[in-house]
Amino acid sequence: LTDFARKYEKGQVGNSNKEDLIRHLTIKRDKKLETLHQQRKERERLQTAELVDRQAKEMLELFKQARVECDDSSYRGSPSYPATPPPPQPPICSKRDIYTNTMVFEAIDEVAITMAQSEITTFTELIRTLTANARNDIEKAR
Repeated sequence: LTDFARKYEKGQVGNSNKEDLIRHLTIKRDKKLETLHQQRKERERLQTAELVDRQAKEMLELFKQARVECDDSSYRGSPSYPATPPPPQPPICSKRDIYTNTMVFEAIDEVAITMAQSEITTFTELIRTLTANARNDIEKAR
């Protein structure tokens, strides 16, 4: 009877080890699949970014060619359009010089702070939320 009890306990221990092994391998497989999925998504993001950059360069070249052709045919005396945008500079005057009441900016700042604290997953969703209450283009730019 004692031998039978030992064999039975060994069988139970073997089953729990087997279940632990199956659970461990399942977790390992899930982690590997998740890692592969993340790598694929990152690769797709990089490919999309490269495609956008390449298309943007092509568009700029086409714009430049169109300007050159347009300048050659009709606007011979006009100055050429710069190939690159000017560097960003600070504004000439502060917003307090234009607006004496800063309540307008406090409301906008409050919306921006609320959005920064919320869980927004896409850039489009962020822009839609920030500009939802804007009544005109100036408010959207703010």
